[in-house]
Amino acid sequence: MGAIYLEVNGIQTCLYTSIHSCIRMHNIWSQLLTNSASFFILDVN
Repeated sequence: MGAIYLEVNGIQTCLYTSIHSCIRMHNIWSQLLTNSASFFILDVN
């Protein structure tokens, strides 16, 4: 199982081993940072 991490505008903001945690964090960031933020969810094996 790879480590899942979320990048906001190229900056790593969280590190999890569960995709669900990163999706929740993505939803939180989506609410805090409005329309001009770009999100990338990557799986590092």
